[in-house]
This record gives sequence, C-alpha cells and structure tokens, in this order.
Amino acid sequence: SFELIALMNECLHLDPAKRPHAREISRRVSGLDPLLVTSPAFTDSDREAAVDSTGGQRPKCQIRRMSSSEEIMQNLFPRDVAAALLRGEKVPPEAKPMVSMYFSDIVGFTTISSSLAAEKVSDMLDRLYSKFDDLAEKFGVYKLETIGDAYLCATNLVVCQDNHAAQLARFSVAAVRAARETPVDPDDPSKGTISIRVGLHTGPCMASVVGRKCPKYTLFGDTINIASRMESSSLPDRIQCSSRIAEIIQLQDPGILLKKRGEIEIKGKGRMLTFWIPDKQEEPGSVWKDEGWNQPLEEHDNKLLLGEQKNPDGANISVEKGGVKTAWERGNAYL
Repeated sequence: SFELIALMNECLHLDPAKRPHAREISRRVSGLDPLLVTSPAFTDSDREAAVDSTGGQRPKCQIRRMSSSEEIMQNLFPRDVAAALLRGEKVPPEAKPMVSMYFSDIVGFTTISSSLAAEKVSDMLDRLYSKFDDLAEKFGVYKLETIGDAYLCATNLVVCQDNHAAQLARFSVAAVRAARETPVDPDDPSKGTISIRVGLHTGPCMASVVGRKCPKYTLFGDTINIASRMESSSLPDRIQCSSRIAEIIQLQDPGILLKKRGEIEIKGKGRMLTFWIPDKQEEPGSVWKDEGWNQPLEEHDNKLLLGEQKNPDGANISVEKGGVKTAWERGNAYL
C-alpha cells in the first residue's frame, strides 16, 4: 500500500537516526488497512468481500474513492510526504544537499494571451505541459508546479539519482523540441508554434510543505533563485545553465554538448559564467559534432574535474578526474 511503501522508504533512510524504531514499525504495520494493499495477489473480489471495522461489507464505491484519493495525493506530493499528510502528520522541512532545478517560460506569453481567447490560452498550456509531464516521467524528472506559463521541475529531489544533472539536460532538450512542435493555436497555423526559454542550476535547497488548506510542496534557497535567473536571462529556444551544473553534466555524461556563453550580468548575483546546451543532441552515448557547438569545457573553467571543493559544512572534498564513483560523491562536490 501507499503507507507501507512510505514506511519502507523511511527504513532505508541514509541517516540511521531518521529511521523508525522497531516499536514504531510494529505500530504502523498493525494499523494498515488490508483494503489499501495493492499487491497483485489481492484481487477485486478480495476487496469486495473484505469487511470494515463495524463488521459490515465496505461498498465498492468507497474502495474506489480511497484508491482515487491516494492517486491524487501521489501526483501532488512525493510518496513519503503524501503518506505523512494522509496520517495527519506535520511534514518537517528537509535539507536537500544537491538538487538540479529546471525553469522555463513561454516567449511572448503576454502577447499570445492578449491575442487569444482565455479558453485557447488554457488549451495551449494544457497541450504543452501535458507533453512536458510525459517527458518528465520518461526522464525521471519530478514536476514541482506550473505558475502561469512557467514550468518548474527537478531531479535528485525525491529519489537519489547518480545522473541527475545529465537527465535534466536531456529533459530540457526534449522540452525545447516538444514546444517547437506545439502550435499556439491549432485552428490558426499562422500563429506558429511555441518557443520557450530554459534555465538550469544545481545546488542545495530546503524542501517543505507550506500551508494547511491546499498545502503545497515547495523548495526554498538560493539554488531556486539562480535557476530562475538562468531562465530569465536565456534566449528563445535556448537552454542556459550555470557553470556549476555545466561541469556536473560533463562529468556525468561527456556526450552532452555544451557551449560557453561567457560571463553575463545576472540580477542580484553580478557577473556569472554560463553555458548553452544546444538542442541538437543525439541519443545518450553518442556525440553530435558541429563547428561552433562542439566546445567542451576548458580545463581552467572545469574546476569540478580537478582539485578540492568544499561542501556547505566547509569540509574539503577531493575530486580527481575520473575518480567520482557514487551519486552522493558527485552531488556533494560543490563548487
């Protein structure tokens, strides 16, 4: 069941201090409702025959409602967070040491909105972001939310991913292509297709659930601000990324091409070195070559490959070329 999966995830927590004690495990397992167990061996006929605490048979419609509510919660929150909310528990903030963030918005959205009826704008966003949702599932990306025409998602957030930056880069390439193939108005081809701007960044953040009515799972921290700045200073049909995520992308998958944009002025941050990820990428493992794009990071820029870095606690992390072995070692190699 949903609660059993959450309990199992807690038992496997990287921090032993956050794993539940045996007495807590026993209490929670004994309280599980067998109707919510979704094992293939538990058939519909078993559910229909099951009885509730009063001794009466539980109606089919009630069983369906419970299943539907769990599915809705699972789509809105990470599994462990949803399970805690269903139990009526307050979800404490959780520090995430390394999350890769994606921001995008639609170029000229204000103009588009003024030239289309509201229902057509809604339809356009639904068509585009339904494609993005499918791509997020394909690439293992966790969708956070949409705000107007902005789409926010992340990797290495709800599960540990040893290729989080590379997967987000490939998702971004697919998203730009999907937008370019999506008409603004299917009934009026003259309006053309959608163009988006994309920004990426990697770093630490805090994940938390805020509010009691319509609670919202959201992220806080400078990582989110920088990812947003990468998007707002990007260009149409372009994917701009910070030097931090660019270096991790190259480390995780050298087949992904990067082009140095150079130092640009970023609001509230001063001058920052940024890179482009061209949307002309091939399948993973292959190298697409074209003069002007095939420019790997220069040695003096790629500080992640050689030398010592520091994590948020100030401890040195030695990172040698080709020496990164695990997801946590990759993720915690802060610039």
